[in-house]
Amino acid sequence: NNASLIVGENSKIGKNTIINAGENVTIGKNCLISGNNYIQTSSHKYNKNKLINQQGYSHGEIIINDDCWIGANSIILHSVTLSQGTVVGALSLVNENTKPYSINFGIPSKFYKFRE
Repeated sequence: NNASLIVGENSKIGKNTIINAGENVTIGKNCLISGNNYIQTSSHKYNKNKLINQQGYSHGEIIINDDCWIGANSIILHSVTLSQGTVVGALSLVNENTKPYSINFGIPSKFYKFRE
């Protein structure tokens, strides 16, 4: 799909993390991405008038800004931007953009509080 994966300096990506870059993925500087995460830029289409395996995908860019931390076993879905300084708690499903320096967790992830 001619997508690119850009990882900023001093960012770390943990073991067994999968990045599906059907669309652009940008990871900023000084980020920590724990192990066993799934960063997914694609979503399968699911119209009822066509066989599911013949519908293809829609794609959306993922942007992870500087100084973010994604806890283990989390999922970041397509078309999401993690604002600068975002923390995502372990075992979270992120399907919406986050606020700068926010702490978010859950399925789906919700805003908890701001970093102090």
